[in-house]
Amino acid sequence: MLLTNTNLSDEEKISVLFNCAHHANEVISIEHCYDIIYSVLSKPKRYEEILNKMKIWVVPIVNPDGARHFWHVSNLMGRKNGHPGIGPVNEKLNPGVDINRNYPFFWGKTGGGYSSSNPSNYFYRGPSAGSEPETKAMMDLADRERFAASISYHAYANCLLIPYSIDSLNNPEPDMAGELGRKIAASVASLNPEKEFEAKKIFILSMGWIRIIYTSLMGHSRIFWKPRI
Repeated sequence: MLLTNTNLSDEEKISVLFNCAHHANEVISIEHCYDIIYSVLSKPKRYEEILNKMKIWVVPIVNPDGARHFWHVSNLMGRKNGHPGIGPVNEKLNPGVDINRNYPFFWGKTGGGYSSSNPSNYFYRGPSAGSEPETKAMMDLADRERFAASISYHAYANCLLIPYSIDSLNNPEPDMAGELGRKIAASVASLNPEKEFEAKKIFILSMGWIRIIYTSLMGHSRIFWKPRI
């Protein structure tokens, strides 16, 4: 879905992307995208200046087939896309590809236990880089729009991850993602008065694909927050 002022030319507008449900079993992530759409459409005057200058793309469900499997087949499914041609013949509860592991950037080179070449694995990255229709659709959109920024919502943990997570790759200067992450962390209210969100640099040696990562971690698990455009 595209949110913008259609009465003005798109020529000089900046494109940004919000996407949800790469893993369709992370149902709550979808609500963040719907909330962005609702916030903008219900208060157009409030966001008028933003809509005049930006093209806001929102993809609420990146993995629609995974969502169908989750809601109508089994709630044990949905992380992967359910692609029927992928996986063992008798694999009924875990078919398809983890499309969040299918993008070409460092595909198959990161190691660790969170990216797999085994079709039965929940983290199966696919037979080749960019092999899945969902991945191709997102890549085509990104190639066309050349997004200045993007946020992908997940429900795995209460943290905000910012690039890069690959060894030897450093954030550009100025580190806009890091600066924005720290501002988001500082603005989130915790329900625990003794805990606050803070930005940290962490090392996760057990996860080869995310060895060095910058993250804004929360201090307490009971937290509710949503971004505002």
